[in-house]
Amino acid sequence: MQTFNLFPTPIWVRQLEPKRAEGINRQAIDLIERLREETPGVSPGDRWQTPNNLETRPELQDLISIVNECAQEALSALHVEHNGFLVTGCWANIKPAGAGHVPHNHPNNYLSGVYYVRLPSRGGRILFHDPRDQPYLISPRTTGKNEYNCRIAGAPIREGALIFFPAWLVHSVENNPEDMDRISISFNIMFKQFGEEIARPLWKHDGADP
Repeated sequence: MQTFNLFPTPIWVRQLEPKRAEGINRQAIDLIERLREETPGVSPGDRWQTPNNLETRPELQDLISIVNECAQEALSALHVEHNGFLVTGCWANIKPAGAGHVPHNHPNNYLSGVYYVRLPSRGGRILFHDPRDQPYLISPRTTGKNEYNCRIAGAPIREGALIFFPAWLVHSVENNPEDMDRISISFNIMFKQFGEEIARPLWKHDGADP
């Protein structure tokens, strides 16, 4: 039989050149450490997020330029007509041993993504959840896992990887199994006419555990 794969969900991954990634990671870690020192009540090892306006920081402009390049490439692949786009929020995530992130998506945006500054050698992956409800109604046992029967799938990532996905796609993060901080930088992309008014993040970092 011939197989037609209907309604695919694209995930885009770009691996940065090692030298460029090294420079971005060094700048990012220095910025994050300074922001943590400025935040009252945050101790080393605490799960933490920075403020969500890192796209404005000069230390991350090289990363933001790459984000914009990749966003344009993704929108072109989707043949989307638009009058421009912008980064509506950008924040760093610090997850020490045992920390993960529950399933969620990013409302009021078109694309979302994450850049990996530091990763544990095992675990701590980003996981994408099947957005369809119907496959869960009947779930027989399988003889093996493939793209047709998996309800949760990971993406091949390592330090220096930049990953894009539709903002509506539910995703989560595995618990960090190692005694080192997992550091990533997340961001959202929205069309300019919407992003300037409605797509800014609703949450603000107040020093508490998110």
